[in-house]
Amino acid sequence: MPTIVAGTFWQTTAVTSEPLIDPERRLRTLCHVDRGSWMVEGIGFLSGLAMRWFRDAMCPDAAALGRATGRSAFAVMEEWAAEVPVGANGVVATMANVMQADAWHHAAPAFVGFDINDAARSSRGAFVRAIEESAAIVASAHLDILAALTEGRAVSEGTVTFTGGSSAGALWPRVIAGVTGLDTRVTPAPEATSYGAARLAARGVGAALPPMGDPDRVERVDRNEHEQYRAVTERWHRVYRDVLSISGPDLPPLFTPPAPLAAPTTIPPPGSRPSAMAADIHQKEENMADLEGNISAKKFRADTPAVRFSQNIRGAANLDWGMQNRLSRILDPQTGRTVMLAFDHGYFQGPTSGLERIDLNIAPLAEYADALMCTRGALRTSVPPATRAGLVLRASGGPSILKDLSDEYTAMAMEDAVRINADAVAVQVFVGGEHESRSIRNLTTLVDEGYAAGVPVLGVTAVGKELVRDARYLGLATRMIAELGAQLVKTYYCDEGFEDVVAGCPVPVIMAGGKKLPEQEALTMASNAVRAGAAGVDMGRNIFQSADPAAMMRAVRAVVHDDVDPADAYELFRDATETRVLA
Repeated sequence: MPTIVAGTFWQTTAVTSEPLIDPERRLRTLCHVDRGSWMVEGIGFLSGLAMRWFRDAMCPDAAALGRATGRSAFAVMEEWAAEVPVGANGVVATMANVMQADAWHHAAPAFVGFDINDAARSSRGAFVRAIEESAAIVASAHLDILAALTEGRAVSEGTVTFTGGSSAGALWPRVIAGVTGLDTRVTPAPEATSYGAARLAARGVGAALPPMGDPDRVERVDRNEHEQYRAVTERWHRVYRDVLSISGPDLPPLFTPPAPLAAPTTIPPPGSRPSAMAADIHQKEENMADLEGNISAKKFRADTPAVRFSQNIRGAANLDWGMQNRLSRILDPQTGRTVMLAFDHGYFQGPTSGLERIDLNIAPLAEYADALMCTRGALRTSVPPATRAGLVLRASGGPSILKDLSDEYTAMAMEDAVRINADAVAVQVFVGGEHESRSIRNLTTLVDEGYAAGVPVLGVTAVGKELVRDARYLGLATRMIAELGAQLVKTYYCDEGFEDVVAGCPVPVIMAGGKKLPEQEALTMASNAVRAGAAGVDMGRNIFQSADPAAMMRAVRAVVHDDVDPADAYELFRDATETRVLA
């Protein structure tokens, strides 16, 4: 059974009965204090020290908070981190590299991927979690190498022992289990390395000390978290490789090997060594022809089941790959939630207040949105093509506000949506309206074309003045739209029975923002909707007609993605806005 000794240096080790030499010189082999035993280890350079540095430099208040409640500063910091989801809200810590014993290059220590415009998501808790995930990912890479060297025997029991100072944490063992996919036995030995030295000294004088005791708890693998960590791990390796490539005199790396192992003047580019990253373990084999004698080096991992990809987008499991990929650009695949920014009002209302200049008022907000909902005309004229948000295009239209709005037709060909690289198209469905059947035909036509092109369809429940927005009507409309093939449904919120509306719809339900409300009321409505099961919100006027649209976007994100209480989100809005907002 392998062991992770989590102190200043994180050592991932396995004890063998004979010297196990890594032919690619990634891990190193040492003689053991027990005669006839050997130890193979990979070192996560300064993974533990990174957390101590962050405590001392960035969290001076954590110690005081801990003393007030009889806890350590690290316990307080882990409480902050526990409020952050898997993936640390995109924050990546480059504090340690996967070991390459003969030329072990490190990137400059850094945090990347955080958003200085979003304090709620890029909090100290996110940075603490990023440090923990970085350490766990490096340890997991060492376990992968150990498993490859032992043909799977090192991890055959499905468990790993976690000891050392970091094992005292409440969150870190769970991160280890989630990243490695191994049940994690937490053994209480804060000074595990010192205890090992004491065993060695005792053996030298003819005495003996017992091995470490039994675990005080076992952190079981949460398979859903483990699936989420697969993508997080792959991203971490890519980001580390990029940071390593720019490390040098201007960005001093954490560590470079001593001469003669170090290159004279430059750090090798990422991927130049066969195993600079766990993701590159098989790179040498993949880049070589199958020469005689090399075929046996292939490692098919026949004992490991095929990877099953998963996401939390409701009703999407049986869709084509392309549709699932597009949906994951609209909804966060880890949470199944989204914050969409709607500014398609001009297609029937003209230059609505706040939408007079889309290029000035809306385009700067795109960075805060998971997806944009707009017309193709507004997109091509007023939104930069480099925008990273998902894209939902309005595909129906017809009358203006001067006539019956239900008299719509399809207003865009699916080929143009594909040309624009849209992630979905949206169509109004007027259940109960005068032209209900035509709007249904608009929907089904786009659904058929969407299946052919791999583009999802968002059906919008269009409620006229004569229809009541209650759970009975909204439940009927959303269910009809989903049954007719839409992959997403947008509808209004109702105070009573909205959870039944959502439960009765087999695809994600996204709440429409509706008319402009005071900011705190809009945040409360969004919170109530997602807590009732909605997949997020599509807000327009409650964003671009707000006193500070960017601050409102961040507050809505906090409510939808982080389950922040609407009162607290409103305070975030008030603190961030450049325009004074009265309580």
